[in-house]
Amino acid sequence: MEVWIGLDVGERETQFCAIGPDKAIHFEVNIQTSADGVLSAIDNLPRVTIKSIVMEAGLARGMARSLRALGFPVIMVDARKAHRFLSIRHHKSDRNDARGLAELGMMELDSVRSVHLKSPETQYLRTQLVLRNQMLKQKNALQAVMRSLIVDHGLLPKMPPPTQLRSALERQSLSDVSSNAYQSELLSVLAVWEAMRDYLRMTDIRLKRIAADHPVMSGFMEVPGIGYICAISFFTAIEDPMRFQRSADIGAYLGMVPKVKQSGTMVIKSRITKAGNKLTRTHLVMAARAVISHSAVESAITVWGRELAARIGHSKARVAVARKLAVILLSMWKSGRAYQPYPQYFDLPSGSDRLGHRPHFESIGSGSEHGAKSVAI
Repeated sequence: MEVWIGLDVGERETQFCAIGPDKAIHFEVNIQTSADGVLSAIDNLPRVTIKSIVMEAGLARGMARSLRALGFPVIMVDARKAHRFLSIRHHKSDRNDARGLAELGMMELDSVRSVHLKSPETQYLRTQLVLRNQMLKQKNALQAVMRSLIVDHGLLPKMPPPTQLRSALERQSLSDVSSNAYQSELLSVLAVWEAMRDYLRMTDIRLKRIAADHPVMSGFMEVPGIGYICAISFFTAIEDPMRFQRSADIGAYLGMVPKVKQSGTMVIKSRITKAGNKLTRTHLVMAARAVISHSAVESAITVWGRELAARIGHSKARVAVARKLAVILLSMWKSGRAYQPYPQYFDLPSGSDRLGHRPHFESIGSGSEHGAKSVAI
């Protein structure tokens, strides 16, 4: 008898549920959160009868890798989409969630597709990027705290740069007892800030070297606005470019397309969906800002981005340029070609007066998949 398995994974324990073709529960059990725990639960089931093992993305990455390595059909689903399906039941419990995930695997809904499971190497690189981002936020927050202490309590005549703050405090002599206490607190906070600064400095050196030595990421950095952080962010968010049949789909994947509400003859396009990875989307928007406002090298995308910003405003233009950058990066990655500041037209007649001229950038990024006039490289 064929069975579909759902796993509601927790930190220590996992609820296991197996259902048959009639959606009746074959058996359910509470197991330890590990691949060995799953193997012990399915020990009496012939492997050929297991159609799918469904779990939510998140805590189960290591378990999913181990089970896939053993040849089991593991499906990891987007937790947000799975939540909408599981919320149909009135009562929320681990048993109901495990059964719902098993039913989700049985139905094979196109709207709830499997989440790409990154390799351990890519996941480790992504983790370094996430840690850097969190550390940078905390460093900036501590810097604001130090500024507040100095300004509110008059510890210094003016706020020096953080790198000169320690020497400025050591030179300052305070007679007030309370001020001395605040100064002691400030020095403690400053020590933490300096440790974060040193960590970020070493992390940036390491990440810059990784990006420069990698054949794909070093190619990304030839594109205007793309630095080593954005290159690593995009690479680790995608990992396998062949997952996308069309390069243009990357915009929707990263949540940089308008949300559409349609009913009858009424069609409303609102703000972008903001689906997908927030960190990579933020890095691309920052790169787009550099393209529009700070790029010293002229190229098709810089000209197009500045024209667009003058027409619709910088806020919308940044998102549009970020989406275009994502399409260009993915097209380069899939084709293996290097970046060209001004892509040439390939389907124009020989001797045409437009051949070799700078093309309008609206066509860049379509790729050869659609028979477009220019290639996003």
